[in-house]
Order: sequence, then structure tokens, then C-alpha cells
Amino acid sequence: MACFAILAVLWLLADEGGREILANLKFRMAYREARGQLADEVTTRTNYQLRVQDEADRTQRKESKLLEIALDRRITGGDLREACELISEYSAHASACTRVSIWFMNDSKDKLRCVHVFNAGKHASKAFLEIERSTSAGLFEQLAKSRSIAVRDVARSPMLSSTWNKYFRAVHASAALFVPFRNGGGLRGMILHEWRQGGKDWIPGDLELATALADSMTVAVHASERNRAEREMRKLATQDQLTQLLNRSSFVERLDQSIAHARRSRQQMALLFIDVDRFKTINDSLGHHIGDEVLQEIAKRLTHCVRREDIVARLGGDEFVVLMEDCGDPKAVIFTCERIITALSSAVPAGGMDLHPGCSIGISMYPQDGEDHATLLKSADMAMYSAKEQGRNDYRFFTQDMHAQALLRLSRENALRWALERHEFRLHYQPQFDIRKGGVYGVEALLRWEHPEFGIISPADFIPLAEEMGLIVPIGRWALREACRQMKAWQEAASNPRLQVSVNLSPRQFTKGALVETVREALTVTGLDPTTLKLEITESVLMRDIEANLQMLDELKLLGVRIALDDFGKEHSSMTYLKRLPIDAIKLDRDFVMGIGRNSFDPAIIHCLLALAERLRIKAVAEGVETPEQLAFLEGEGCRYVQGYLFSPPLLPDECGRLLRRELDLAV
Repeated sequence: MACFAILAVLWLLADEGGREILANLKFRMAYREARGQLADEVTTRTNYQLRVQDEADRTQRKESKLLEIALDRRITGGDLREACELISEYSAHASACTRVSIWFMNDSKDKLRCVHVFNAGKHASKAFLEIERSTSAGLFEQLAKSRSIAVRDVARSPMLSSTWNKYFRAVHASAALFVPFRNGGGLRGMILHEWRQGGKDWIPGDLELATALADSMTVAVHASERNRAEREMRKLATQDQLTQLLNRSSFVERLDQSIAHARRSRQQMALLFIDVDRFKTINDSLGHHIGDEVLQEIAKRLTHCVRREDIVARLGGDEFVVLMEDCGDPKAVIFTCERIITALSSAVPAGGMDLHPGCSIGISMYPQDGEDHATLLKSADMAMYSAKEQGRNDYRFFTQDMHAQALLRLSRENALRWALERHEFRLHYQPQFDIRKGGVYGVEALLRWEHPEFGIISPADFIPLAEEMGLIVPIGRWALREACRQMKAWQEAASNPRLQVSVNLSPRQFTKGALVETVREALTVTGLDPTTLKLEITESVLMRDIEANLQMLDELKLLGVRIALDDFGKEHSSMTYLKRLPIDAIKLDRDFVMGIGRNSFDPAIIHCLLALAERLRIKAVAEGVETPEQLAFLEGEGCRYVQGYLFSPPLLPDECGRLLRRELDLAV
């Protein structure tokens, strides 16, 4: 029994130990399993953290690269070709696309045109590829409102049905990503990523990268337009917009640089100042648009007449300049001037007709004619005016005599401005004779300027100057009133109310001087009988605007004054208009009278003109009669009225008054 008890105790002890051992084994196994699971979790978390870090690094590198691209000079510099190369190449690598193309919208917003392609590592232009709004309206609509358009299968996309046949099939594209870029709020174009390996599910990373690159393209477009605007501004600042030549300010700047270089290298230069002859006539008669065409053609011809290194500019209006650097040979300058004159004298087609403007050229040389731009331009300008005075369509080199003449002209201009106020103008009167009755029937009032320093100044020297300065209108108004006053006094003193006075009208006075009112005022103030006032007008003035001038002549005739055509036969002498002109007399030009006894042509012309006047029942007055032979011929041809130095020169008012108060012996 004791044995069984011991065995029982031992069994119990063994069972409890086994259970304890088993429990220990189970704990150990559970611990090992938990430790393994924990290790797996640590490994999983570590791997995840590594992946997250790797993705963060890739994102950081991508963002850094995008920032680098956005700041790249090829993007910000404004060169679209370089920008397209950079963006298309990076887009292809980043999206794993073999081909990336860049497209721009046209100005009418109805067409996308491919401007650049990156394909298989090569850049090319494909400007002939186009996608039209009319055939791809859905695509244009989506581009206008979306940041990106991802197409998994272009062959099955309804939006791209037309584009598939025309474009994607040819380039073997199976999937596409369209990313628009904008500028100023409007669609400017798109970047097209073309996938060739079946369908493609474009992931968000692809879309984000593509839109970021499109933003860089927007920066590039803006920079390009900014550069273009800056170029246009520089062009506006330096170029003449009509002719595309240098303008005045840029030419003066260039001239200063050339002078500095010539001074250092001791070289000579020639400056040609070119003025188009009679250009105002072209503008006035044909219009400014025709004048602009002529100026553009002249600019082209000038550039072809000079050396490649010469500088051509337009100063303004019809004035051009040519700078010939390193040119001390007058023969080379003369050769260039002759080429220019020949080119500008040739027919210039404009307004459906051929014009022959011609030009006058003044030449100044550095350093002898000036050592700064102002002096050189002034000297060349003086020489140009000398060429005009010598008959136009010619060239002249500057001389110091021209400078003296310019100073004289300037002093006369200043004196002329005060001459009327200082009562320096005088009227001289040349008698006009009736050779049938043998007496004076009238006088012609001739303007003279009696300057206290220069003495008597010829009308040929100051009347053109007064015309140019616009002073001829007030001077002419004074002359008309003074002539009327003096004639009224002579009529009363000589008891001859039929004595006539002739007054010459200048072109500006006739066209812009309120002539009718001026004449009416002079007659009213002086009380002169209008029928004893004769206004002399040249044919050239009348023919400028014949219809308007005919109306003015009719208004003058209503006042009762007489009208005479001065220098008749010298200029237009249009028979068509002569019969319409309300004129009372013609004055035969003195050149015809001087030709009597010298040639057979002038007497024949006088014969015809006198016959014409007789048939039209108007008076004919011969000017410039200086010899008995001239008088005998005129009398034999039936000319009744004459004036000239054979009878009397222009007289002072007192001398003319004494002549009018006595009978004149016409015996010659």
C-alpha cells in the first residue's frame, strides 16, 4: 500500500511537472512566434519607410528639376525654339514616351499647328502638321477648360475620331496626354505626349509633371512675347516707321559714334543731305498716301545706291541723309551722288502713274566742314539749299560762301519780321502806256524794301522769303491798301478818275489770305472806284485748284475789280480754262518781248497771243519793252498797251505823281 501511495505521489508530481514543462514550452513557442511577427512588422515598416523616403526623394528631385527647368535661361530668355527643345526632351524622359510634340494656336483660334517634335532622341520642326477646330471641336473645348486630358486609347476616343485618322495613326500613337498651356488667360497651345505601346493608364504623377511642364511653357511664351515687345519698342525708338530706315535720333547717335571713331583714326567722312524735289506738289495733288508710297520707294533706291557700309536714314518729311564713313575721296562721293540723282529721277510708279521726283543733295565733309553732328548737318543742309537754288536735281559741296549767305538770310529773316511794323516797305510805280492815244492809262505798283542798313533790297531777294515765312499775306494787305490810297489821291490831283493801278498777288495771298475780304476792305477804306483796280495773278496760281479759284475770281468780279493774267504764255496757258476765266487782260511775258529781233520764235508767239487776245476781246499788255525795235514790232502787230524801261522805270510816288499831272511826249 505504501508503494502505491508513493507511486501515486510520484505520478501526481510528474503530471504537475509535465504540465509546467508543457506550459513553459507553449510560452516559449508563443514568444518565438510573437518575436517573429514583430520582426516581420519591423521589416515591413522599415521597407515602407524606405519606399516613402525613396518616393519623397524622387518627388524632391522632380520638383527640383522642374524648378531648375522653370529658371533655365532657355525658358526665361524668350527663345521659344530652345524652350521647346528643353521641355519636349524632359517630358519624353519623364513620361517614358518616345514622342512628345508641342503645338501652338494660330491667331484666328481655329487651328493648332505643330511647331516642334522630340522623337526617338531627335528634335525637329513639323510646322505642316495641323489639327483644326472644325474637325476636332471636342478636343478644343476640353483644352480650353481642362488642365490635362488623358486618353487611354486614342483609336476608341470619340473626341479624337477625326484626329485619329489624320494624325495619330500616322505617328503610330496608341495613347495620348494633352496638356494645354495658356498666356494672358487664353489658350496658346498644348504639349502632346504620345504613347506607342498599347493602352496606357496615365497616373496622377504623370499628370502633375505634365501640367508643371506646361506651366514652364507658359513662362517661355510670356518671355518670348516680352522680348518681342522690347524689340518693337527699340525698333520704334530707332527706326522710321514708314521707310524702316534709321530715324533722326538714332542717326544722330550713330553719327556721333562715327565722328569719335574718325577723330581717333584720323579718317574723313562725307555726309549727304538729300531733299526730294517738288515733293509737296505730289502730296498736295495726289494725296499723302501716294506721297508715302513715293518715300518708301525712294528709301529702297537710296539703300541700293550706296555702299554696304554706308548709313542711310530719314530725318523726317522728304529729307534723307547718307553717311559715308572712311571716305576722303571726292570722286567716290560724286559717284554716289550721281547714282542717287539718276535713281530718284527715274520713274517711280505710284497711284497708277509714273512720277519723276528727283532730288537735291548737299554734301559736307568731316572734319573740314564741321567736327560735330550739328555743324555737319547744318553745312550739308546749306549745300542742299544751294543745289535747289541752282535749278534742283543736282548736288553741291559745302563752301564758306554758303555759310556767309546763310547768315545773311538769317539776318534778313529777322529784319523782315519787323519791316512792316517799322514802315520799311515802299511802293514804286511803273507807268503803263497807251501807244495809240499817246498817254499814261495806269501804273503797276511794285513792292520795295528799304532797309536802313542794307539799303534797297530787290523783290527777288525778299518776296520768296516772305512767302516761305508766311509774312507775305500781311505785307500784301498793306501793299493793296497803300496802292488804292495812292491811286485815289492821283485821280483827284490829275482830275482823271479813269487812271488804273495794277497790284500783283502772291500765291499764298491768293489762296490763304481771305482775298475777297481784303480787297473789299481796301476799296471801302480808300474810296477807290473798283473798276480802276486791276489784280494781277499768274497762271500757275490759278491752275493749282482751278474750280475753287474760278469761284474766287467770280467773287472778285462782283466787287467790280479787273483781273489780269501775269506772265501769260510762260507756263500752263490752257486754252480750255482760258475761255472760262473772267479776265480783262493778259500780260505778255517779258521773255517773249526780249526775243524780238533775236529769234523768229518769240515774235511768232507774240503774234499768236495778240491775235488770241483780240478774238477774246481782252486787253494785251506787253512788259519789258526796252528798245525802239521792240516797240515798232509790237505796234505793227496791233499791241496797244506797253510798259518798260524804254518809257519809264519804276518811279517813287512823288515822281510818278508829277508824271501823271502832265502830258508825256512819247517820241522815242
